[in-house]
Formats: sequence, structure tokens, C-alpha cells
Amino acid sequence: MLYLFAAVLCSSSIAVLFKVSSRRGSSPDTVTVANYLVASLASLAGAAFTGEPGGVGWAALSGIGGGVFYLLGFVFYQRCVSTCGVGISGSAIKL
Repeated sequence: MLYLFAAVLCSSSIAVLFKVSSRRGSSPDTVTVANYLVASLASLAGAAFTGEPGGVGWAALSGIGGGVFYLLGFVFYQRCVSTCGVGISGSAIKL
């Protein structure tokens, strides 16, 4: 239950972060790329601490392929938040 609560909190905070950054006039691309880099570093750190010998290599290989789709998804999500609002965008991304 704790992990579910953490997932909901993180997912909601991303939409709020996108909305706040668009109101402050920040570059949407900068916010999206920064979000992607933090997620990539967290993935590599998690793989490094698992103790498996191929964990870091697997995280790097899967991160390259999946990272492109992840980044594109957040680019479209951020555009949606700035045009449609947080509520509708959050509901659509959950579907």
C-alpha cells in the first residue's frame, strides 16, 4: 500500500511540476529533459545497488530504447498540461 501511495504522489507531482514550470515561463524542453535525466540516473543507481553483475549494463541497454519513448511521452504530456490543464491531462495519462 505504501508503494501505491508513493506512485500516486509521484505521478501527481509530475503534472503539477509541468504546470508550475509553464506558468513561470520555463522552457518546456528543459524541464522534460531534466526529468528524463533524473529518471535515468535513478534507474542506473537502482541497478547498481542490486548487486547483480549485469544490472547496470541491462539498465543502460533498456534505457536507451525505452528512454526515447519515455521522453516523447513526457513531451506530449507537457504540451497537454499547458493546453488542457492538469486534471484532464492526468486522467488521460492514467488511461
